[in-house]
Amino acid sequence: MPDYPKPGPRKASAVEADAGSTYWRDGVFYQQLFAKGPRSEYFEVARGHNLATLDAEQAREDMATQQATEVFQARSKEARKKEMETIEEMGDLATPNSWLRRLGSTTHLKDFSDRKQYLRGLASLKYTMKPDDPAAEDDAELRHIHAAVRRLIRKAAGATRPSVVSWNVLFEVNRKELHKERSTPFHFRFKRQTRKKYIAVCLQFFAYALTESQDTAFDMMMDHAAELVDIDNKVEPVPTSSRITELHQQLEDAALAFYISVLDHFTKVTEYDSILVSFLTVLSIRDDKTWETFANFTPKLSAIMAISRVFLIKYTVDKRALYVQQRVDQGQTRQEAEDKSPGHFEIMSEMTRRFLVGGAEGWDTTPTQFIIRLRNYGMAASGQQAMPGSVSWDNEKATYKQGCNPLH
Repeated sequence: MPDYPKPGPRKASAVEADAGSTYWRDGVFYQQLFAKGPRSEYFEVARGHNLATLDAEQAREDMATQQATEVFQARSKEARKKEMETIEEMGDLATPNSWLRRLGSTTHLKDFSDRKQYLRGLASLKYTMKPDDPAAEDDAELRHIHAAVRRLIRKAAGATRPSVVSWNVLFEVNRKELHKERSTPFHFRFKRQTRKKYIAVCLQFFAYALTESQDTAFDMMMDHAAELVDIDNKVEPVPTSSRITELHQQLEDAALAFYISVLDHFTKVTEYDSILVSFLTVLSIRDDKTWETFANFTPKLSAIMAISRVFLIKYTVDKRALYVQQRVDQGQTRQEAEDKSPGHFEIMSEMTRRFLVGGAEGWDTTPTQFIIRLRNYGMAASGQQAMPGSVSWDNEKATYKQGCNPLH
C-alpha cells in the first residue's frame, strides 16, 4: 500500500518537490488560496478519484448539454417557422401576434410570402460589381452613395453641438409630441457598436431606396453617383481633383436632400405608401425568414429616428448658410444677411411641426409619426413582458420582492 502523507496544509515548495510522486498524479486534488506569501501552501480537498473517469463523465455531460441545446434551437426554429406560416395563412385580421399586426409586415408583403430572401436582398449591404457587363446588376453607384452617406453622418454629428446650433434647436429636434414640452436635448453620442448598427440601418435604407424611388431628389443623387462611377472607370475626359471633390460634396448634398424628402412625405391613403415605412417592413424579416420581435426591432426604429434627427440638424445648418449666401450675392453685407435670414430654430421648428411629430387634427400622416408611435408601442410591450420571480407563502401571507401581501 502506498505511503500517502497525512491530509492537511502543505507548503507549495513541498508539493512542487513531490510533483513526481504517485499521489500527485493519481487523483489527489489540491487547492491554493494565495499565490504567494506565508499562506500560499496547497492543501488537499479530495483524493482517491479516478481522473480518467471524471474526464469521461465531464465529456458525457458536455455532449448531453450540446445535444440538448441543438434540439432546443431546432424546435425553436421550427416553432417560429410554424408561427410565420400560420400568420401568413390567417391574414392580418386574425394575426395571433399583436406586434406583427401593428407593424403590418404580413399585409404589406403578402404578395412576397414565398420570396422573403429576395426582399432581404433589396436591403443588403453586399455589393455586386460587374463593370464589364452593362446588362448585369452593378452596385457601383450604391458604393459611392454609401461612402457619401458615411461622410454626411460624420459631418452631421459634428453639427449636433451647442457650439454650432443653439440648445433650443437640440431640444426642438428631439420633440416627440407637438403640444408637449421637450424634456431633453438631442445628442448623437452613442457607444461605438451602437453607432455602427445605427449607420448600418441607414445604409440599408439607401440600398432599398435604389430599387424603389424615382423622384427628383433621387434622380439627382444617382446622377452625381454615376459621374463618380465614370471617374472610377477612367471615362474620358478625366476631371480635375477639384472637380472630383466638388462631385463628392454634391453627392452628399443630394443624399441629404433625398433623405429629407423621404421624411417630408405626407401619405393620404396608407403609411405603407412611404418608402421608409415600406423599408421597415422588409427590415423586419430575419435571416431565417421569420419575423423580428418587438425586442429586436425597436432598436432599429431608434436608429432611424436618431439618423433622421442628426440629418435634420445638418440640413438646418446648411439651409441657413444658403439663405445667408443668397442675400450676400444680392448685394447685402454679411452682417445684414445674417440678421435678415431665418435662424436655426425657426428652420428646425417649421420642419419639426410639419413632418417630424404628430400634427393637428386633419393632418396627413408622415413616416416619422408612424415610426415614433410604433417605437412607443414596442417599448411599452417590452416593459410588460413576464419576468422571472419567486413567491413565498407564510400561512395566508404571500411575499414577493420583499413585499408582504396578506390574502383575505
